[in-house]
Amino acid sequence: MKTLIFGLGNPLCSDDGIGIRVTLELKKDKFFRTENIAIKSGNIEPFDLLAVINGYGHLIIIDAISTEKGRPGDVHYMNLEDLPSYPLRTSHGVDLKTAIMIGKESYEMPKIIDIYAIEIKDGITFRESLTEDLEQKLPAIVNEIAMGIKKDLSPG
Repeated sequence: MKTLIFGLGNPLCSDDGIGIRVTLELKKDKFFRTENIAIKSGNIEPFDLLAVINGYGHLIIIDAISTEKGRPGDVHYMNLEDLPSYPLRTSHGVDLKTAIMIGKESYEMPKIIDIYAIEIKDGITFRESLTEDLEQKLPAIVNEIAMGIKKDLSPG
């Protein structure tokens, strides 16, 4: 089964770019350099994402999230059913869950969808760097997500 790891976010809005930063780090790991795994990222609306994920059997999304009780750097593992029917962040025009449900009518949507949502501190300030808190935690975040994906994708 072909897997797509996709980092969502806006790299010009501080911590909102965390999904992209994580995927850039994952690309450095030999485990992810196989013909069955693709790693992509971008600032893309959910409806536009449908054409990108079309035909993959497994989709892993890495994105930013901001919850009331979360601390910057916390990683939440979810699947599509766990998402509410509104955007993870207000920068998306339509929520991911709705877009994928609609996409099933026109595209071959992944059968397995996993989401790694990373708590952020600031996703609105116009700046190309992460906040200091998140930048310091980036190696641990990447390690946690990489280990989770490797466990999920490893045979056995």
